[in-house]
Amino acid sequence: MTIVLNNNLKSTFKLAFKGNNIDKMPYSFIKENRMLDTFNKLVKIDSRSDPSSTTIPSSKGQEAVAKLITDELNKIGLEDIEFDKNNCVVYATVPGNKKNNKGSPVIGLIAHVDTKSSTPDKINLKYHKEYQGGNLKLSKSKSIPANQLKDYLGERFITTDGKTSPGADDKAGIAEIIEAVKIIAEHPEIEHSKIRLAFVPDEELGKADKYMDIKKFGADFAYTVDGSKSNFLEIDTFNTDKVEITIKGCNAHSGYAKGEMINSLMLAADLLSRLPKDEFPETTEGNQGFYFPINIQGSVKETKLTIIIKEFDHNNTIKKINHIKDKANEILNDYNGSEIDIKSEQIDKNMSDNFDVSSPIVQNALDGMKKSGLNPILSKFRGGTIGGQLSNKSLLTLNLPSGVSNFHQWNEFTTIEEMKKCVAVIVNTLINWTNKN
Repeated sequence: MTIVLNNNLKSTFKLAFKGNNIDKMPYSFIKENRMLDTFNKLVKIDSRSDPSSTTIPSSKGQEAVAKLITDELNKIGLEDIEFDKNNCVVYATVPGNKKNNKGSPVIGLIAHVDTKSSTPDKINLKYHKEYQGGNLKLSKSKSIPANQLKDYLGERFITTDGKTSPGADDKAGIAEIIEAVKIIAEHPEIEHSKIRLAFVPDEELGKADKYMDIKKFGADFAYTVDGSKSNFLEIDTFNTDKVEITIKGCNAHSGYAKGEMINSLMLAADLLSRLPKDEFPETTEGNQGFYFPINIQGSVKETKLTIIIKEFDHNNTIKKINHIKDKANEILNDYNGSEIDIKSEQIDKNMSDNFDVSSPIVQNALDGMKKSGLNPILSKFRGGTIGGQLSNKSLLTLNLPSGVSNFHQWNEFTTIEEMKKCVAVIVNTLINWTNKN
């Protein structure tokens, strides 16, 4: 494919590398067809994580993606390529080529090989011509509304036919890392310190950090390529707590149940009805946190209810947990003889608890965006990321953009231009670490 740019994009793509005596612009190094070929091969593999599985990884398709990545890295000729079959993690090294490289930090790049369990097994990608405005038609009955697309004039969308999500989260990120590494390998004039790569499973299940060996990875700082728009640097993520609620009632003959039966299923429904209606995923946005009931199983005698609580400020999480306990006590008073047990566990922390805007890991990424011709915006990510988990395990890890929007939905999309911008951000961010150290 030949890239066609509108005037705004032309001015953006004219920006050249600064430093390292490079006189070519980063975008001219990107081989578009190659990048898209990698993406297409990844998308064809069904790598949905399975929340009901007890295996590592939770699905066979993730192993297939990991093997494909291993093959791609071998073709580049990287060092220390290892496919850890027990944990389904691929590691590799891009050796540093900076003069006087001693003492320079080792920078890591990370992406995840799984897609959300709700992603269908067969994905029909749809490539669109340069967007000229209006609703973006995916099929006869489904379109992405124009008000979501105002920033993408002249860009070429990658979607599906509206029946599935494309799985661009995080297969766009994988393709972008591989293309960035290929550029670095092909252009030795790009000075960089040692780079470590890791591609991990079951991120969508919140387990990736358990399978990744931080010591083996050996990075001093790292970036996941798993964010949204190319100019969004997401330094805030949700704190996530899981609340497990066990409700015990009392069974009785249904014909003679009056005054005797306490149906635990009804109590679970009653508890949910007492939570604020404007504090659920479908009614919140921006900085607002929420209660997210994700599972209910039970019978008259006993019901287990799982609620996920997400908040940027963990103090608000504690308030929500206490609110659930208060409402549970009200139910206990209303239904004499019932029992409710509540246990909570924090399963993800806000990555910004570990660094601030002045940190080198943030500043180098912001400068990388600027050198890529972008106007960076510090933003909040209404989700979790392995970056938050690793940051709380001593490896400071920030989320670089992958160019994906509408995560996990039928209208999930990226654009070819967004993917290219994200590749440029990766390369320029790596250069910044080299120039400043």
